[in-house]
Amino acid sequence: MSDFLSKMRGLFIVEDPAKETVSEPAPAVAAPPAPVASVQVSGKATDQYLNILLTAMEQNNPVGFDYLEFKKSLQTLRTMAMDDRTRYFSAFAAAQAMGVTSDKLLQSVDFYVGVLKAEQQKFEEAHQKQRQQKVGNRETQLQDLDATMQAKNEQIAKLTAEVQAHQGQKEQLRAEILQATEKLESTRNDFLASYQDLAAQIDNDVANIKQYLK
Repeated sequence: MSDFLSKMRGLFIVEDPAKETVSEPAPAVAAPPAPVASVQVSGKATDQYLNILLTAMEQNNPVGFDYLEFKKSLQTLRTMAMDDRTRYFSAFAAAQAMGVTSDKLLQSVDFYVGVLKAEQQKFEEAHQKQRQQKVGNRETQLQDLDATMQAKNEQIAKLTAEVQAHQGQKEQLRAEILQATEKLESTRNDFLASYQDLAAQIDNDVANIKQYLK
């Protein structure tokens, strides 16, 4: 992991070395309705997607003091014996020295939220493309097989063996669709859980900024 990623992770991920942290599972996100399979899988914040989101924030960090620099100041003050109100005031003092107001700080928060939402949109577009490639085509094949089976079942008994072969293909496609759908939705929900984890922390900072710095 690169140095800047390690530093960025330190801003949003607090690890307690005294005990193992057990993350509460994120709420299950229902898969979009599908003709064959409806899969529900829970997501979790992963290093892979947290790093993608944090990298996007760092790469879009403009010159000057903004929310990320404010977050870094908060992280530095975390080791000192002070309550949250004092910590936020102390970090804000550095921002004020650079001409940053609480409104400008909140505006920069909105900017980074937009960066994260843009990453989510990119992920959703890629996810939908993958779903179409790995699931949609198989669903079309399944529908075609259903139509073929209907026609063949109306034929005479000599076609029974052929109908049974198509049935086997149908069940194989069902299994492939279920497997592909579960994998895709697990990937999507890992991303969403990572996004929600960061968004919740940002929302908490926004609440504290509004409470302590207004």
